[in-house]
Amino acid sequence: MDKGSDTVSLKNITFEKIGNNSVRVMGLNVGDIVVTAGVHKLRQGQKVRLAEGNEDD
Repeated sequence: MDKGSDTVSLKNITFEKIGNNSVRVMGLNVGDIVVTAGVHKLRQGQKVRLAEGNEDD
C-alpha cells in the first residue's frame, strides 16, 4: 500500500524456506504494508484504507 495515495500495487517478491517455520522474503522494503486477506478482490491502483488497530507505526 502506498501511504501517500492510499492505493495498492502489485510487487514481485521471492522467498526461500530457511527452516521448518521460517522463510526469507526478498523484494520488500522496511515499512511496506502487505495485504494478506481479500487480495483476490483488489485491483492495481485501487484506493484502500487500513482497518483501525492494524498499523504498528
